[in-house]
This record gives sequence, C-alpha cells and structure tokens, in this order.
Amino acid sequence: GQITSTEELVTMKLDAIRNRLLYISTMVSIASLCVATASLVGSIFGMNLLNNLENDPNAFAQVLAGALIGSVGLFVLISFWAYRSGVLPQGVL
Repeated sequence: GQITSTEELVTMKLDAIRNRLLYISTMVSIASLCVATASLVGSIFGMNLLNNLENDPNAFAQVLAGALIGSVGLFVLISFWAYRSGVLPQGVL
C-alpha cells in the first residue's frame, strides 16, 4: 500500500543522492589527477639540475602556463572520455 510506495520513494531519493555523491567523487578524483600532473612538472623543474632555463627570464611563466594549460586540457580530455564512454552519466548536476 502506501507504506511500500513511500519506502520505494525514499529509496529512490537516497539512490539519487548516492549517485550524485559518486559523480562528485569521480570529478574530484579527475581534478586531483590533473593537479598532480601539474605538480609533477613543478617538481621536475624544482630539482637542482642544470637545464639551461635558469638564465631565461620568461622560463618560469612559460613553464607555469604550460603546466596550467596541460592540466586543464587533461581535465577536459578525461571528462570528455568519461562522458562518452558512459562512466559518468550525462545531466547529473
């Protein structure tokens, strides 16, 4: 009767909330992968190795811009792949 219907409605709402949390968790994981990739570039250039960029006044800005563009591009690429492959549902948020 009505109790079963109410129970099913509550179960469906909880399922929808759980799915949104899983979606957000997946997006945060993708974002943290992209940030880790950008920090890898910074850690490589932060080592005390000679790479002939020490004397270039624009090297820091170029490496920073490349890391940021690469990180955002990687986020877009992985997100696009996840949507196209069906890993992430479309229209969740």
